[in-house]
Amino acid sequence: MFTQWMPAQWRRRSIAALITLLTLTLLLALIITPTPSHADSSSLTPSTEKERISFIYNEGIFYQGLVGTDANGKRYYCIEAGKRVDHSIGQSTTIKDSESARRMAWILSQYHDVDAKTHAAISILVQDQFGKMQNDWDNHRVALEEQHSDVVEKAQEIWDESEGKVPGDAQVTFTENQSSNSGVVEVLVTDYDNNPLPGVKFTVTLIGPARFIQNGETTFSGVSGVESQPLMWEASGEGEIKADIAYEHGQVLEMDSAQDLLALADVSMKGGTSATFDVGSRFRPSLSTEVMPKVVDAGSPIVDEVTSGLEGGEWEPGLKLYASGYYFDGLSASDLASEIVPSDGESVDAFLGRLAAEGYVPVAYGDAFFDGPNQTVQAQAVTEFGGSELYKGAQESGFGTWVWAFESAKQDEDAKPYLIEDWVSGFLTASETNIIRRQVKVSSEVTETSVEVGAALSDTIVVSGFPEGHGSFTGNEDYEFGADEPYAQVSVWWTGDSDNPANNEAYEPSGPTVPNEDEHHRKVAQWRLPAANGTYVVGTGLLDADGKKMSVRAEEHGWYVFVWSFAGDDRVQAVSSRYDDPLERVRVMELGPESEDEEIEETVQKTVAGPKQLGKTGSGVLLVTGIGVAVLSVGAIMLAAIKRRSL
Repeated sequence: MFTQWMPAQWRRRSIAALITLLTLTLLLALIITPTPSHADSSSLTPSTEKERISFIYNEGIFYQGLVGTDANGKRYYCIEAGKRVDHSIGQSTTIKDSESARRMAWILSQYHDVDAKTHAAISILVQDQFGKMQNDWDNHRVALEEQHSDVVEKAQEIWDESEGKVPGDAQVTFTENQSSNSGVVEVLVTDYDNNPLPGVKFTVTLIGPARFIQNGETTFSGVSGVESQPLMWEASGEGEIKADIAYEHGQVLEMDSAQDLLALADVSMKGGTSATFDVGSRFRPSLSTEVMPKVVDAGSPIVDEVTSGLEGGEWEPGLKLYASGYYFDGLSASDLASEIVPSDGESVDAFLGRLAAEGYVPVAYGDAFFDGPNQTVQAQAVTEFGGSELYKGAQESGFGTWVWAFESAKQDEDAKPYLIEDWVSGFLTASETNIIRRQVKVSSEVTETSVEVGAALSDTIVVSGFPEGHGSFTGNEDYEFGADEPYAQVSVWWTGDSDNPANNEAYEPSGPTVPNEDEHHRKVAQWRLPAANGTYVVGTGLLDADGKKMSVRAEEHGWYVFVWSFAGDDRVQAVSSRYDDPLERVRVMELGPESEDEEIEETVQKTVAGPKQLGKTGSGVLLVTGIGVAVLSVGAIMLAAIKRRSL
């Protein structure tokens, strides 16, 4: 209620005088009432007839409703009945927090763009709850009840409506989960009758070694519901944790002016009921691994033996942890001097990112599960996490190494809180590093596949598959890798029957490997060549790796076979050309007995035939005939002797 104009006291002499007085009062009120206009920052914009009602008290006209509005749109109501208002803006202070103050703040926030009667009803409530001139207000209220009973009733309806609409308290309670390192705090906001109140903004803050799972932060803000709201937390350390809660509530302010006024203030956060609890011990698991075996042939699966350990704390009984493995290969011998270890507190993602920046990216993965320390499993490298397709060492894999980790982010929800932080092994740790042995290919072809005894023999050999610079790796004792074998060998074998050329076919080379030496199998030459890729010609007099002249001749009939072989080392598999390769053998023939017989027989026939002559008679014919018979006899004897000698 505020006074716009107060007339002088008149004596009641007659009804006519009273009517005259009322008429003059109304006219003067219309003249004196300020015209609404835009106020500056030092004054309020006065209300209009649409925002207030009038009533008569003690022969004066008074207004009940909105007094004015400031430049920010804040609405002001009177709390000093009977005083005149000048709409000036003075100092503001927040009215002491109480249920009435919160209910009034709720009303002012709910009812703003309303009609004159509603503004009047609100102003009645303002005076009822916060009025300073109680006696004056009591009298004014009686007049209002007589003249505007509907407005007074509306005021009561609005006040009743505000009951149960404002928070009286907020509680945060601790509910322990199955794990002592994680759990739930429940938030409930209630009204002044301790009933759940939805729609109230709140903020919970964890003080101590814990964070909320929903956002990974120590604070969480939300809005209350009709039931308690669970917030999951996980420990980030050990010790006491306190959960503080603050909730939002409305408040009102009082402004000092010619007539003190009340308005809606900014919302405030009020502390609620906190909870305190302890988190149990967490632990730091670890892993140790041993590649099985250290040397793996290309095309074979990669296997690692992984053992769980404990670096600190106690493993929660029955708690299952997931270990993730990352396998890298394509490394060179020079990389063995570049072991990289994780920094203190470095996460797995950060460590892998650092390796990637150095050019090291995993090509395969491994999985293992443990529910306690000192457990060992064999993990095979697969092409993707959780997959079944085995990853196998390739020709170009070179050196390979594992990185194993316990990653907090990959654990089950009930296990995450137990890990103090990620645990990750180093890169190129000796026990986790292996080598993939390459496969070498060799092909060769003799210069001639058939020669006579005494001919020179030669072979052209093509070798591929050795790693670049093979022969230069001197080994690494720390990693238990042996040095390169620098040489391959070329051997020449004879096989056949020295006494019977016709029996050589029985000893034609067969089988992939060279035979044991005996009377029918002999190694007739051997040279050393570099164990490296290239094309090598042997048997033509070139020098071998030891400076020896590589030449060989077919000393006797039979078969001669060239065999290239490499004994193998930790980087390259053993390999040999086949003993029975038809392209690597030479058939050696000598001038056989059949050829000599044919020449003698041809000579004898020519001798017997002689020059063509005319026929003779008598003793001359007999003489010629006798000579011919003699010659044939001698020839037959010689032929028989030659054949006998050849047997």
